[in-house]
Amino acid sequence: MTMSNAARSTSTPENSPPSGTSQPPETDPRVADMVRKAWELHEKLGPRGFRMITPPDPLKKKVRPMRRKGFDPVAAAERNLEIMSVTFSSWLNEEREHLHKAYEALEANPDNPQCYEAMNRAVHRIKGNAPILGNVAAGMIADPLSRLLENCADYQKTRPVLALSVHAICQALEQETPANDPELVETVNMLQSMAGRCIIAKDTARDTSRNATKDAAGCRSRTPCPKDQAAGRTSCPLAPVTCGSRI
Repeated sequence: MTMSNAARSTSTPENSPPSGTSQPPETDPRVADMVRKAWELHEKLGPRGFRMITPPDPLKKKVRPMRRKGFDPVAAAERNLEIMSVTFSSWLNEEREHLHKAYEALEANPDNPQCYEAMNRAVHRIKGNAPILGNVAAGMIADPLSRLLENCADYQKTRPVLALSVHAICQALEQETPANDPELVETVNMLQSMAGRCIIAKDTARDTSRNATKDAAGCRSRTPCPKDQAAGRTSCPLAPVTCGSRI
């Protein structure tokens, strides 16, 4: 049985849904409108299903060398540095305030791990931002101090040197201490030495714990000596050999 001309005339490209889409119910105009928009989008994009969009304003039209008469690039760069230095100075002051508040909170709550972590974050920010913003001295102190805080979480051990380091960082941020200042160099060397010792102690403790775990696993996995079994002894097989039959 063939479709009549009247039935064919009702299925036009304008009101027919895309291939594989059922006809929306006439009682729901929202669904019909959504299908109509989807079909229009399908017709507009074509068989690829997407359309390439080229930016109307290429970047090369926006960024180009200045050729204005009398333009001095060196003077323009110096003016920009002066403008940015004001912003940089305010950023460093904010970092100094954050460090000072974190230290006061840690002093008030020495056993609070969140305060210790806030102190560590404040030191890390100065370690990364101070050299970029032109204060090398503060970054020199914050670098070994951050490693010390990461590897020695015992506040009672780091408390004396922490107070000295925070004071040195704040002084470097306020007075722009030169990187070759003798007191600064001495403080940095002391922090590097303490951080190095903490790292060695932490690694040694980790290796000792790992070896103890392996020894305990070996004791559980090896069969005791037959003579020890006969005598009722259950000593560790890894102890000095006293039985010739022990392997």
